[in-house]
Amino acid sequence: MQVRGTVGGMVHGAGVMDTQLRTVGPEVHPEVAAAPLPEGVMLTHVPHDGAVMSVTLSAAAEVPFELSRPARRIPGYRHQRNMPGWWWSSSTRSHVVYESWLERHQLIELDRRPGICGISGQPFALSWTGELRRERHVPDFFARSADGSAMVIDCRPLERADEKFYFVAAITKSICQELNWEYHLAGAPDPTRAANLRWLAGYRRNHAVDSTVAEVLLEVSANPVELVVAANAAGDPVLVLATLFTLLWSGALTCDLDMPLTDHTMIWAARG
Repeated sequence: MQVRGTVGGMVHGAGVMDTQLRTVGPEVHPEVAAAPLPEGVMLTHVPHDGAVMSVTLSAAAEVPFELSRPARRIPGYRHQRNMPGWWWSSSTRSHVVYESWLERHQLIELDRRPGICGISGQPFALSWTGELRRERHVPDFFARSADGSAMVIDCRPLERADEKFYFVAAITKSICQELNWEYHLAGAPDPTRAANLRWLAGYRRNHAVDSTVAEVLLEVSANPVELVVAANAAGDPVLVLATLFTLLWSGALTCDLDMPLTDHTMIWAARG
């Protein structure tokens, strides 16, 4: 029996996903060395109560920036080229703002990352004393992990990453290092992985999970098995797939997401 499914708005009777996407790998920014820490660093954010606040670098480590509202207004107008919106995060149970599809993909990646308990978009405005004036930069995301560690992310396709972008990134990295935060530059994702995650993200809410079916799927997938074989073993695939995809989203089941997701994708239960 073949599994029917839809991915990216296309219906394929022959498989869950049957596209012509090629795995080309994600864009990787060159390593950016931290610049000397500038003087007069301030972080301005908007707490949940809506009152704008500024804190010095020495006080910033204690601020829950993962709860902040966007530090600047996200523009929206007819015919704009980027695609802003709000992503409902299954890990934080709240909406997070994004400005582009590239940023949305990073949100999806963060949403699946184990241990993430807080994410905010446009979390704060960094400002510092430049050579001629006060400089300012608003990172794209701030993410907090359950162990208290934090990550700041800036997203930019390689083709749009110029000298000024990397100059600001180097300063942002130095500020993050001072606060013991990780800093990451994200380029465009691999198109196959992005398509797979967009599909699985449709199953990020747990309301469709059948606990009995989930138990069977995890047992059948103790060793690598084709997706269609696991689905058939657990019952009617039409009824099983929602649970199977939810388990793939959560990481309870895993597979190679850098390859197209099809009936014959090998899946297996996570270990450890």
